[in-house]
Amino acid sequence: MKIELVADWQQAWKWMSVQAGIAMAILSSFYASFPNFQNLMDAKTYAWVMAALGALIPIFRIISQGGSSEKTVPDNSGEL
Repeated sequence: MKIELVADWQQAWKWMSVQAGIAMAILSSFYASFPNFQNLMDAKTYAWVMAALGALIPIFRIISQGGSSEKTVPDNSGEL
């Protein structure tokens, strides 16, 4: 499988799917690293927030966000 970047990969930080993934990473880091942060959000709430962000990533990925319509799609015909 050949992996190719989308044409406007430099703009990825603007995409909601990337922002949701970054939010998950930051929230996880804060929750694990700072005990005081755990006092602000109990484990059940944290789990629901992470599940919601995780579920939104594929939804955000398929929503048109007004970027370049020219995306690179790898041609896998004939490759196994």
